[in-house]
Amino acid sequence: MRIILLPYAIADLKEIKDFIAKENPAASRKVAQRIKKSLHLLKNASLFRHCQS
Repeated sequence: MRIILLPYAIADLKEIKDFIAKENPAASRKVAQRIKKSLHLLKNASLFRHCQS
């Protein structure tokens, strides 16, 4: 399964990261990493459920 982020979703995520970075650049990097990890987990969970069906 592929997860496709639409352009407006990517723009929203960048805007969130930039907003956080104004106050705390390290936190903005952590948030971005957690979002990427969550998307990866979502992708893998979808594959796992498909295999169990």
